Amino acid sequence: MLDSARYHRSGRKGFALVSVLWGLVILSLIAAGMLRLRETASHLEHNARHRAELALAAQSGINRAILGILDTRADKRWRVDNVPIQFTFNGVPLTISIQDESGKIDLNAADKDVLTRLFRSTDLKSDEISALVDRVLDWRESNDLKHLNGANTEDYRASNAAHRPRHGPFQSVNELKLVLGITPDLFRRLEPAVTVYSQRQQINRETAPFEVLLTIPGMTRESAEKLIKDRLNPTRSPDSSSPQLPRGIIDPALPLAGRSFTIKATGKAGQQEVSSEETIRVTSSASRPFMVLMWK
Repeated sequence: MLDSARYHRSGRKGFALVSVLWGLVILSLIAAGMLRLRETASHLEHNARHRAELALAAQSGINRAILGILDTRADKRWRVDNVPIQFTFNGVPLTISIQDESGKIDLNAADKDVLTRLFRSTDLKSDEISALVDRVLDWRESNDLKHLNGANTEDYRASNAAHRPRHGPFQSVNELKLVLGITPDLFRRLEPAVTVYSQRQQINRETAPFEVLLTIPGMTRESAEKLIKDRLNPTRSPDSSSPQLPRGIIDPALPLAGRSFTIKATGKAGQQEVSSEETIRVTSSASRPFMVLMWK
C-alpha cells in the first residue's frame, strides 16, 4: 500500500514536471511569435514609410514639372512630347514625362475622317473600322439615332450590355471601353493616341506620340519613327543653361492658356516603385495658373 501511494505521488510529480515543460515550450513559442510579429510590423512600417517618401517625391516631381511647363524662360522650359526626363528630389531618382494633350486625338472633337484613320492604324478590317467609327459617333451625339453601321440604345440592350450610350461627350478615355466592339486589346492599342482634354480637331505634330503620327495621311512607320528620333536631337537637361530650344518644347511666345498636359512621375528605390499622374489645364489667371483635370 505504501509503494502504491509512493507510485502515485511520483506519477503526479512527473505529470507536473511535463506540464511545466509544456508550459515553458508554449511560452517560448508565444515569445518567438511576438518577436516575429514585432519584426514583421517593424518591416511593414519601414516599407510603408519608404513608400510614402517615394509617393511624396513623385508628387514633388509633378509639381516641378508644372513649373517647367509654365517657365517663361525658353531655356528653362521642359519638353512636353512624352520624352522621359531624369530628375532627383531629396535623393530620390525620378523619371518624369509630360505629354501635351494637343498632340493626341480628341474623342469628342475628331471628325469621321480622323476617327477612321485612327482605327485604320490598328490594322482592323474595313467593315470593323466603319462600324467602330459610327459607334463612337453615336456614343457622343445627343440623339438616339444611329449611323449606318452604328449602335443606339436598343443595340446595347440587345447585346446585354450593362450600360447604354452616353449621348454626350466622352468624359474620360476609359469610357471608350464601353463602346460596342472595343475589346480590351483594341483599347490598349488606342489609349496612347486618344484624349478628351485637347478640345481640338487638329493635332500638334510636334508633340504627337508615335501612335498618333501613324494616323496622319501619308505618314509611314518609318517616317513616324524618324520624326520621333529627330525630336531628340539635340537633347539637353531641362535645367541646362544652353540657349538652344529643342523640339518638343513650346515656344514661350505662344500662349499656353487652355492647353492641357498629362504629367507622370515615377520614383524607384530598391524593389519599391511609386507613380503619380496628373492632367492639368493651364489657365489665364495669375492667382490660379492651372487646374487639375485628373489625378491618380
